[in-house]
Order: sequence, then C-alpha cells, then structure tokens
Amino acid sequence: MTHMPLKTLGLDANIGAALHVMLENGLHQLPIVQNGALVGMVSRADVMRRMQSGAGLPERSSRQTEGGIAARPKAAPSHG
Repeated sequence: MTHMPLKTLGLDANIGAALHVMLENGLHQLPIVQNGALVGMVSRADVMRRMQSGAGLPERSSRQTEGGIAARPKAAPSHG
C-alpha cells in the first residue's frame, strides 16, 4: 500500500537522505524522479549495500557520482 502523498527523491539526493526518508516513513523503497518522471527506484537493500561498500553517508551531494543515489532504472514495460 502506498502512503499518500507519495514520497520521492530526486537524482541529486544523497544516500543519507534516502535512508532518512525511508526510516521516517516506514518505507522499503523510494521512487527516484527527474522532472516529474520516474527514472528509477532505490531500496533499503540498495542503501545497505552502498554503506557496506564503504561509501558511507555523505552529508550533501549535488552529483550522482559524488555520493548521490545510483537509482536502479525503472523496468521497461512488458509488451505481451
């Protein structure tokens, strides 16, 4: 069940922001949006893998390559 309003993050959000939103709202995954369009999803497992890899929780980042969320691309729609 989705909590309304839907919680989302932008591509510029860092992994700490993702963890904070998930914990504060009891969520296991978050949609990642850019210009109002879904571009990927990040899960608690993604956050934990990132932390275990030694990336830690950066304070603030404006670029994906500097600690931003590496969102998994959304699945392509099935045609069948």
